Amino acid sequence: MNPFKSMTVRDSSYLILIVAYTFLFVVGHELVSQIYGKLIFGLDRKSVEFVLAWGSLLSGGGVFVWLLNRVGGSFFFWCEGVLLGALLWVSTTMLICTNVECIHYLQYAILGFFVRTLIAGDILALLACNLVGMMDEFIQYVLNPHYTQYLDFNDMILNMLGALVGISLWNLVRGRRSNPFLVAFWKKVIVVCYALVITVCIWGFVSGRVVSYWQSVETPFTSIQQFGETVVFVLSYVNTSSFYLTTSLGRKYHVMDIQEWAWVSLALLGFAFGLSRCRKYVDARG
Repeated sequence: MNPFKSMTVRDSSYLILIVAYTFLFVVGHELVSQIYGKLIFGLDRKSVEFVLAWGSLLSGGGVFVWLLNRVGGSFFFWCEGVLLGALLWVSTTMLICTNVECIHYLQYAILGFFVRTLIAGDILALLACNLVGMMDEFIQYVLNPHYTQYLDFNDMILNMLGALVGISLWNLVRGRRSNPFLVAFWKKVIVVCYALVITVCIWGFVSGRVVSYWQSVETPFTSIQQFGETVVFVLSYVNTSSFYLTTSLGRKYHVMDIQEWAWVSLALLGFAFGLSRCRKYVDARG
């Protein structure tokens, strides 16, 4: 059966909503930055970020506990919540230089919930959200390189974790099931997209068209540089020989390189797979 002919009004509505929502937060980063700048203007930035971080943590934890009690959550769901909370804490401690970046969790938690409604399977939904997260950071870096000195693999992990939270919430409230006729179609789309990304990455590194590090001294700060007669795409202008960098506020954070991002992403996929298997086991036991 043609997957598009099987699409219901609900499927179409969710697809339009996901595309519109993705477009909104991908192109809205500068607006968010401007709003945040106005918010902290004349105030103590450290205090504002402290309130935002703890406000998000307490409100998010409160919503999770409320949902658990509402649906009569099992011991497994409590463990899942604790594990996800621990992952968020570790990533926040190591990968975030300003607390406002916690907005990535919220953005992608909403996206993960929506995507899981359209796509059957936690892993497939997480892979789809990860594609969006990679595209998001790539577009930012190419169009606005003055905002950051490296392709932000840190934010890609934050995006992935946020999506994992949204997918877990979908499972907690048992959202409406995906259209089975669309499942095979989404699988093909995601496989093709990842094949293209992997192929381009391998070709880029082997051919020298993609370089991990470029010294910013005596060169304009842009993601595209000239290396002899070859035009190259620069992943980072930051020398990450030391594990931690330190912000002007004294906060330490680690800048991930592409290898670290790849391994952590695989670990998160494995974590999501383990959760999905545990859910099936819990459901089978009734």
